[in-house]
Amino acid sequence: MDKKTASDNNEKSRIWDLPTRCFHWVLAICFVGAVVSGDNGFMQVHLIFGISIFTLVLFRLMWGFCGSDSSKFKKFLPKAKDIWCCLINIRQKNKPHIGHDALGGFATCVMVVMLFVTPALGMFANDDILFEGPLAELVSQQASNYLSFLHEIAAKATLILIGVHIAAVLFYWSYKKDNIITPMITGRKALPPLLKKQASQMRFVSSKIAIMCLIGAMVIAGIILV
Repeated sequence: MDKKTASDNNEKSRIWDLPTRCFHWVLAICFVGAVVSGDNGFMQVHLIFGISIFTLVLFRLMWGFCGSDSSKFKKFLPKAKDIWCCLINIRQKNKPHIGHDALGGFATCVMVVMLFVTPALGMFANDDILFEGPLAELVSQQASNYLSFLHEIAAKATLILIGVHIAAVLFYWSYKKDNIITPMITGRKALPPLLKKQASQMRFVSSKIAIMCLIGAMVIAGIILV
């Protein structure tokens, strides 16, 4: 193989846009902050992180409809048969893909739902001492107590789900030799010629649209909480 061909094969294709990558890592930071602050009783800090997560997920929902191709829900919402096929072939190595495979797409959708529901429940919650969520006064004390219980259950379920997500990422990296961490940092991934051609045809949306989506998410969150 000559040097030019080797260089072409090693050239990485753009698969993730900057807004999606920023969302992913900022959300991870906010989730860790919410867990740590909640477990240590820093409820005002916990509230800030919770509202941030809620706002970020609102942004992601918007971006899932008007963002770049690899970030659109319609591009990675999997069919049941595709998920089953992915599970059956979970031990198969070196099967590259653009963005999410069927299992990853399903996991992403579930996490987005849980990361929306958990802070939404928290807005109605209380800690039976000094703290109340910003919307707790809209419901009865009994309802707030019940929603507090659901918030805790949802938070634990989300924590388990994210733990499984991290384990899956490490499994893909170490066993399947598919590094999906670096592309979420750099936005680029080494692909075989056929997938490289498909990646070159993807449509990437301007970050200005992402900023508008973020502003819209902040406005919606503000209207809900004020």
